[in-house]
Amino acid sequence: MSESPNSSWQTRDEPRFNNFTKTIFPAVALLLITIATAFRFYHLGHRSIWYDEAVTANISHGSFTEVLQKRVT
Repeated sequence: MSESPNSSWQTRDEPRFNNFTKTIFPAVALLLITIATAFRFYHLGHRSIWYDEAVTANISHGSFTEVLQKRVT
């Protein structure tokens, strides 16, 4: 029996794939998790206003009837 071309190709590239999965992928994943954690904790104590909160604050200026009129229109 002769080997198919695919079986020799898979055997030849397998060590390179194993190197990627065992060393490079965990290192890249750890780096991304570290960067994401740093972005998460950056200015964590600062007050932030989300879009819906900003719209509500903008609408809520004025008397109660003015607020209702702005909300309806």
